[in-house]
Amino acid sequence: MTRFGLTSKTNYYQHLIGTLYLLGKNLKIVETDRLLICEVESWHIDELGTVLSDPDVMKYSIVGVHSRNDIENYIDNCQEQYKEEGYGQ
Repeated sequence: MTRFGLTSKTNYYQHLIGTLYLLGKNLKIVETDRLLICEVESWHIDELGTVLSDPDVMKYSIVGVHSRNDIENYIDNCQEQYKEEGYGQ
């Protein structure tokens, strides 16, 4: 992976986390060697859309392929759960 001159996913995610911190994004993050978990935000819509709107990826999903509107509703629901329950889906 080479984004922004960064040569590894770890460097990319560290750069992303640092950038978000500087932009005032208060993300609750859990990170392992293979996984990065953070709260779903509205700016994730394009990345989520890549996955959730792909028929091959969603082939075995019980909810099926998502439209952009479905993904917006999903993000809104997650954010509401963060506020009410302290966690999302």
